[in-house]
Amino acid sequence: MRKVFFLLLPLFFIGCVTIKMPETIKEDFAYKKVFEADFEKAIRAATKVLQNYGWKVADISRSKLVKEDRSLDKKPVYTAYIFTEIKQSQLFLTTAYSTFNVRVEVIDDVHTEIAMRYLSVVPVPPLYNKKVSYKNDNLVNKIYSDINKYLSK
Repeated sequence: MRKVFFLLLPLFFIGCVTIKMPETIKEDFAYKKVFEADFEKAIRAATKVLQNYGWKVADISRSKLVKEDRSLDKKPVYTAYIFTEIKQSQLFLTTAYSTFNVRVEVIDDVHTEIAMRYLSVVPVPPLYNKKVSYKNDNLVNKIYSDINKYLSK
């Protein structure tokens, strides 16, 4: 009976893992696309589409910066950062954790750049090494396509 208990004991620990996910994701792994839309409409479109895909928006941070350049005309650059909560997806023996950071930046009066950064962490049983991924081309392309449809309305 004791041998069976010790053989089954590891099963109780499957799924018990702590994942620490950063709030901001490195800029090195950004997808970028320019849309023909004003700043506020682009923020609404990105937020709405992310929510349609199951991500909850945790925070929207707005800022106005003056970029340093050599010209005398220093125009402020309006930027918004959209942070999503961590989304959990159940896999066979583990759970995948993913999040998005989205930067919306004004290019000119009618063009806005939306840059997305994706992070996925999957603990791999039985040792719970982490598989970290910054790429999800299919998902990001679908989101960009839906943002484009939203802005076309």
